[in-house]
Amino acid sequence: MSKVGLARTSILMQTSLLWSSLLAIAFLGERPTHWVILGSITIMLGSILLVYRRENEKLNIRFVYYLIPLAIALIQGFSQLFRKYGYYWLPSASLGMSVANSMAMICLLVVVPFAEDVSLKRWEQRPAYLVILGALFNAFAMILFWTAVKMGNIVEVIPINRLSVLLIILFSWLFFRKQEAITAQVVLGGFLSVAGAWAIVLGK
Repeated sequence: MSKVGLARTSILMQTSLLWSSLLAIAFLGERPTHWVILGSITIMLGSILLVYRRENEKLNIRFVYYLIPLAIALIQGFSQLFRKYGYYWLPSASLGMSVANSMAMICLLVVVPFAEDVSLKRWEQRPAYLVILGALFNAFAMILFWTAVKMGNIVEVIPINRLSVLLIILFSWLFFRKQEAITAQVVLGGFLSVAGAWAIVLGK
């Protein structure tokens, strides 16, 4: 975000859906139907419209910096592939999530000493409680997601999972209307995302 801006980063990261599908086809032998392909493309376009924000300032950005969010999207695609492979040895979604989160926590603890403006003394209780509450919801969501990856095909699960962007926009508008305006662009993005999800369900 610091190199190419929030809007450009968000848009390029939506391509993780494309990479996940291509890797699942190449390495897992999954074969999506025409409806699933159409639905995936529609959801990706809808997600791009949902996260797109016009940036007023004109930035002179080197092309190489655009590779950073694309690399993030590609790494996210590989993470779905490794999860699917992991289920050949892991018996449950909750165990898989525990292993993944433990490794993520170790990596984050290694990074914390090098982060700027990190001070445990400045933490306040109320925001900490909200973060814990959000973490509980996120944990429940991840259990469902891991179960879906285990039981379904990546080319179908990942696109439908991208509908979370639409729900985030909706809840942001419901609770923070001053910060999140519902524009024609958001409505179109939401319509494309929902239509893409229906296409995947119909083509299953």
